[in-house]
Amino acid sequence: EMLEREEDIHSKLLEIINLSVKVKVEVVKNDLRDSNIRKILNFGHTIGHAIELKFNLKHGFAISIGMVLESVIGTLFFDIDKDVGLRIVNLLKKFNLPTFIDLTSHEQEIFEIILHDKKSRDEKIDLVCVRQIGSSELVSIEKSKLLEGLQWIFKRQEGLKSLYAQV
Repeated sequence: EMLEREEDIHSKLLEIINLSVKVKVEVVKNDLRDSNIRKILNFGHTIGHAIELKFNLKHGFAISIGMVLESVIGTLFFDIDKDVGLRIVNLLKKFNLPTFIDLTSHEQEIFEIILHDKKSRDEKIDLVCVRQIGSSELVSIEKSKLLEGLQWIFKRQEGLKSLYAQV
């Protein structure tokens, strides 16, 4: 919320970075083996890593897009309020991070890369859902449902792009 209300983010950047590092250190300390709570630090990474590999994007840019797409998946399957996703898009745009990439005709390739993600197991894959800004949870989604969600997104890319352009 601090990021949303601050007009001059640059003057608060050191404070924001320090707070972020403290939170991350605390989460990692409580889950050294990356087997539980630490996974919440992976918001946007499941889909973002696939985009990074497919399009050779910088890590942060791919994760930014992954955060948007995983927010849509959260809305579709986990009763996440779409306004939370719009707030995330707004924050990413505030920092000049990308929120959209044309994935037309890359749906199956992206999905195949996701299947090899370290969070993939049996017929499910873990995703992080942000229920509200500052609060997230780890959810498991069936791979078939994730593919269904990605297909839904890919068919509506232009609509999503224009929706996010309005933010």
